[in-house]
Amino acid sequence: EAKPPAASFWPLVLPLLAIYTSNQWSRASIYYLVDFSPAATAYTALNVDVGLTESQYGFLASLAFTALFALSSLVAGTAADRYDRRFL
Repeated sequence: EAKPPAASFWPLVLPLLAIYTSNQWSRASIYYLVDFSPAATAYTALNVDVGLTESQYGFLASLAFTALFALSSLVAGTAADRYDRRFL
C-alpha cells in the first residue's frame, strides 16, 4: 500500500493551523482586555465598557468558558460518532 505524498498533507494542515491560532487568540484575548485598576477607561478596558465586576469577569473567564467548551465538545463528539466524516 502506497503512502500519500507529503504535498497532500499541507492543504489540510495549514487551514487547521490558522483556525487553531485564531481560536487561541480569541480565547486569550479576554484576559488582556480587562483592567480593574482605578485608572481604567472604557476605551482601554472591556470590563469598564461592559460594566463587569471582578466576580462577573471571573465567572465569564472560568465557569462560563468551561461550560460552553464542554457542551460544544459533547455536540461535536456526538456528531462525529453519528455522521460520516465526509459530511462533517
